[in-house]
Parts: sequence; structure tokens; C-alpha cells
Amino acid sequence: LKEHEKIIGVVIVDNVSDVIKNALKKFTVKFWNNYSEDLKVPGAVSTPKNADELFIREFSLLIP
Repeated sequence: LKEHEKIIGVVIVDNVSDVIKNALKKFTVKFWNNYSEDLKVPGAVSTPKNADELFIREFSLLIP
């Protein structure tokens, strides 16, 4: 888990490492920076966004 501002990033893995923790931290911060305007209503996203590119960029070394 990584909390940033008003969101929490979660990754479910068998083994936790510093690489995974750092990737999740970077992803969560960048997600907030890129999409916080779309998260104004708690529990609802006003305009669905695709964060696949951000995810792949931050977790590329961990994706098989």
C-alpha cells in the first residue's frame, strides 16, 4: 500500500521488494498529479481515464 494525498495505491504480490515499493510510490504520486482533477467526487471518477501507459512506465521492469 502507498497512500498519497487522498488516494491509496495497492499492489498484490507474493514477495515485497524495494523495487516494487518504489514503483508503487512513483505510480501513486504520478497518478495523483495526472488525474486528481478527475477525482473530485469521493468514490466516483467523472471522466474515466486510461492509466495503462503510466502503469507500464513505472512497473515495466516488474512486468513479465
